[in-house]
Amino acid sequence: MPLKKFKVRRSRRKSRRMSKSRKKSRRMSKSRRKSRRKSKSRRRSRRKSKSRRRSRRKSKSRRRSRRKSKSSRMSKSRRKSKSRRKSRKRRPSPMKGWSKMAPKPGRERRQMLQKCGSRCFLRPQNLGYPICARNSCKYSQKGIRSALVRGKQMKDSYVIGKAKKLLKSPKKNVQK
Repeated sequence: MPLKKFKVRRSRRKSRRMSKSRKKSRRMSKSRRKSRRKSKSRRRSRRKSKSRRRSRRKSKSRRRSRRKSKSSRMSKSRRKSKSRRKSRKRRPSPMKGWSKMAPKPGRERRQMLQKCGSRCFLRPQNLGYPICARNSCKYSQKGIRSALVRGKQMKDSYVIGKAKKLLKSPKKNVQK
């Protein structure tokens, strides 16, 4: 057993003392190996994509046959044409249109702060999170909701709490 260990050590020493030309040839062979591997993987992916296409074709034909059988079962009175079917529409966002209503940063926000006071901002010292619509001192539902969403994005607990409080409070001075 000790002889084997000695042989292993010796072979390692030999590999360390390799000549420069030999090292270069080894490097070249490594790069060639890499290129071969890449080409093999490309071939494999092509094969896979072909098999996927075949399976998709088969599944489509199966679906068609199922549809036919279902439609034949249904009575004609229950069938609806494609034009009569109701398309499902997503409910619009509660903040939709706020960007047009909101006071723009800079001059408009400074004017609003002078005219309406700090109540129109959730962070008045920075003129941040405006909740009143432009040219009015009334709270906007859209402004409050958008401030809440932005506060959550920025992980600003103070703004989140204030916005939630305003949403829950009775809506006397709130515009839609």
